[in-house]
Formats: sequence, C-alpha cells, structure tokens
Amino acid sequence: MKDPLKYAYLLLKFRPRTEKEIRERMKRKGFSDQQIDETIDKLKNQGFLEKEEFLREFILSRMLKPHSRRRIAFELRRFGFDDEEIQSALDSYYNDMDVEENIKNHILRHFSPGTRISRKDLERLINYYKYRGFSTGYIVNLVKSLGFRIH
Repeated sequence: MKDPLKYAYLLLKFRPRTEKEIRERMKRKGFSDQQIDETIDKLKNQGFLEKEEFLREFILSRMLKPHSRRRIAFELRRFGFDDEEIQSALDSYYNDMDVEENIKNHILRHFSPGTRISRKDLERLINYYKYRGFSTGYIVNLVKSLGFRIH
C-alpha cells in the first residue's frame, strides 16, 4: 500500500488505535518518518487519535470480558500510556461492582446456583480469571458467595 493515510484508515477500520500503534505499524510497513508524522498529524486533526476516547473504550471493553484493573493497566502500558494516565482513566471508567457482577453472571451461566462444583471446574474458573488478572482468593470467595459448594 503506497498511500500512508489509506493504510492508517485501514488500521483504524478494525478498532481504535493509539498513536504509538499507528507509528509502529506504519514503520513496519516501510513508510518514512516524514510520511508517518504527516499522517499522524492528519489523523489527530480529524479526531481519530483521541487518548481519552481510546482509554474509555478500551477499559469498558475489558470490563465486559472481564479483566482486573491490574491486567488492564498492564495492557495499556504496552500501548504507550503512562501510569498517571492509566490510573486516571481507571478511576473514571472502571467499576469494580460491574466487573464483579459480570463474573457472577458468567459463573451462573455455567453452573446452577447452590449446586456443588468439582475441584476441576473450580480450577478451570480460577485459571480463566487468573489470566484476566484476578486472584485465586477473589474467585473462590465469589463462588462461595453464590452459594456453591466445592467438592
């Protein structure tokens, strides 16, 4: 692809991107620093690289899956955000109660309330949520709070 702006639009077509991501992808594609800078300036002027919007959308999407604050912060650092930006966005958009409710709903979709959960099923749940940044104790306590018995 020869047109840097078209390439940037193509990247943005799939999901919002950060300036850092656009720069890295365009660099890999072989565009010059001048082309990249001009493209970034155009995208900023058109409102495509709004940090606040990206942070909000990213955090809300991760809450639905759900991911812990710690895991989201880790991912956002890879996108080039500093700790202050990340903490400010998490304080604004991350709601622990919504995340806990999403986890409970996920568990209840797979297991009937009040039934017994095998150790193997509990281990699967723990591993699933540990990957998303939650502690073992947090998940075990949620399972118990839903009235499940572990056998």
